[in-house]
Parts: sequence; structure tokens; C-alpha cells
Amino acid sequence: MHKREIKLELKGSKTEKNLMAAFAGESQARNKYDYFASKAKKDGYEQIAANIEKGEVWVKVGKNKWQCRNCGAIVEGEKAPTVCPVCDHPQAYFQLEQNNF
Repeated sequence: MHKREIKLELKGSKTEKNLMAAFAGESQARNKYDYFASKAKKDGYEQIAANIEKGEVWVKVGKNKWQCRNCGAIVEGEKAPTVCPVCDHPQAYFQLEQNNF
């Protein structure tokens, strides 16, 4: 049995651009997590820093509405999505929906 080798050319393709955009978004989100966790530790907020590092900021028990701060999309669930289904921004852009009555 012979193995067939398939070569895909990604250079300059839409797939390459999408992968680079996704990588950039994830890198920015990781940098934000690191920055805020470091700042929280320096300011004496150890518990907040631990929640940021563990990703617990975007997890809440029960039915919640998470809102993307970039496009305003609402997603229901116990945790914010890792990527916005509308604008592809990373999880760091989500917050619990605000109800200001």
C-alpha cells in the first residue's frame, strides 16, 4: 500500500488569512489575561488574579447571557464562548449582559 501525499498551498489564500487573524486574536486575548492577572497580583487581588489565570471569569453556574463588547451579540450558557460566533473576537471580549433598569 502506498501513502499518498497531499500538499495544500495556503500561502496567499483566504484560509491563511483566516488562520493568521485567529492566531492574532488568541494572542491578544492571552496577552490581556496575562496583563490583568499580573496587575491584580501587584495590587493585592490574589483571588481575582487566580480567577483570571484559570479562566473562571467567563464561567458562571446557571443560565446566563454573555454579551460581546465588540458587536453586542448575546450568547446564553454557563460560560462565554471561546470565540464570538458573530464577529470572531476572543472570549476576553465577553461580559455578563448588563440589565440597567
